[in-house]
Amino acid sequence: MKRSKNRFLGLKLAGLVSLVIICIIFAPQNSDILLGTPKTMLENTSVYAVSSQIQPESASVSLDDELVVRNAYFCLSEPHSVIAEKDSGARVAPASLTKIMTAIVILENAQDLDASVTVSPKLYDKLYREGASMAGFLPGEKVTLRDLLYGIMLPSGAEAAAAAAEYIAGSDSALVDMMNAKALEMGLSNTHFENIYGFDAEGHYSNAAEMAQILIYALENEQFREISSTQRYTVRPTNKHPDGFTMKSTVFSKLGGKTPEEAMIYGGKTGFTYDAGLCLATYGENNGNRYVSVVLGGPGNHRTEQKQVDDTLYLYDNFT
Repeated sequence: MKRSKNRFLGLKLAGLVSLVIICIIFAPQNSDILLGTPKTMLENTSVYAVSSQIQPESASVSLDDELVVRNAYFCLSEPHSVIAEKDSGARVAPASLTKIMTAIVILENAQDLDASVTVSPKLYDKLYREGASMAGFLPGEKVTLRDLLYGIMLPSGAEAAAAAAEYIAGSDSALVDMMNAKALEMGLSNTHFENIYGFDAEGHYSNAAEMAQILIYALENEQFREISSTQRYTVRPTNKHPDGFTMKSTVFSKLGGKTPEEAMIYGGKTGFTYDAGLCLATYGENNGNRYVSVVLGGPGNHRTEQKQVDDTLYLYDNFT
């Protein structure tokens, strides 16, 4: 999807346009940058803590006619300042972007990420009925909590989320209560969870702006940053996988090698249900400034053109 940046001249954002021009002139040129984040770029640094001189317009850009997705929110992560949005306050189904909150609540309540966890066979019946995405762990498999967290964030594995929830909270419903308590603690007035997976359900909702806030919060956690920026992760040999097995990030597989022209996308989370549409939350950087993008309600499904990816790239290309 190609769109001209010239169409934004009519939006009267002189300050933003000038800033983009300055960034383009002075940004270092490096043709060897690869999709994803080298580990050294995330060590000893907070993606949330940004030293930025950008002061976006007090009124963000409305993208009603620019994006295909139904809802979008694009912001600087710190200071948390919205740059562009499209119906970002609408209450919608968040699909598997839910698992961002699932993962951070597990991380904040885990004492040892290398603790051994047995994936209960009883977890699978409900997940099979829901047609949930799976990471590849088998009933009765003994893995580490760390393995399960990678399974939650990279391939969006429901069985990984269920096993980790059972270990941390005793059940998935107990972890839901913890997630809702965290949402209240964060002051999220339009987010409520009914499950840890992102299944469509009455009372399970958020919006693009608050999902961005959840991601920004999660990025303060070093382990979350490491996990969510990983392109592939190999589980060591287990009782069910003698040779181990490798999980791949759905974020990078959806991007398919596409990158913004100026910025770099580090990681994030994908999601899809028929009610929620195609969803994508990402975080990235350009010229020392770090950004969070959330797009919800993309048309189609996993087998159609991935418009949520096109819209995400459009945001990074036009507003960084």
